[in-house]
Amino acid sequence: MSIIAPRRSRALILGSALILCATAIGFVVTTGDAPVVEPRGSVTVRPVSSPVSPAAQAVGAAPLLKPPTPPSLPGAVAAAPDAFIGDWAAVDGQRLGVVATAGGGYGVSIGDERYDGVLKDGRVHFPRGIDGEWLQATAAGDCLLLGSGVRFCTVGH
Repeated sequence: MSIIAPRRSRALILGSALILCATAIGFVVTTGDAPVVEPRGSVTVRPVSSPVSPAAQAVGAAPLLKPPTPPSLPGAVAAAPDAFIGDWAAVDGQRLGVVATAGGGYGVSIGDERYDGVLKDGRVHFPRGIDGEWLQATAAGDCLLLGSGVRFCTVGH
């Protein structure tokens, strides 16, 4: 009797679980996954009108995202397009390489990372991190400043 009783209880539990699942599936199919709720009071829904028509909003709407702007770094200046090309090194040993690519762009490499950059307002912008990074030249032209503040100077200086 002790062997039969656990088997019956398992079968009873399994059967109950199957019935419960079938009922839940039937509920979802018939109600569209919307719970059935008894109304407890009244709710008034009022349409919200916009002071400006949707067509007018689309024409004069401001962009959701602003174009990236370079950070204001002391000593950074706008530079000529060829001022960025070369091999550069930081004091901590990081290496930066910038090459010209077809179409007027730049290939930027920082260590093992590779990026495609574009010249904007005398600075090179490339997608790194959330807002991207900027390379800016110094007034002397012998160093580049990364937007995060890292200074890369020509190899040998």
